[in-house]
Amino acid sequence: MGWQPTKIRWINGTLASSTGASRVETDQGPAYAKFMGNPEGPQALFCDLVGTRAAAWLGLSTFEVAVV
Repeated sequence: MGWQPTKIRWINGTLASSTGASRVETDQGPAYAKFMGNPEGPQALFCDLVGTRAAAWLGLSTFEVAVV
């Protein structure tokens, strides 16, 4: 777990997705973020986190994930 941003410095734009994902700049570099209050609700964030961790546990290639 080498990538652990602590701050989102600014939002570079929102994507046309059901969760309103955004391109952001963090204190560790560029990233994509999904925020609380998104149209799909907090369960979408939970499912993304659990699904990504399950895929990593199975040895699949995944994106780096951080909770900021």
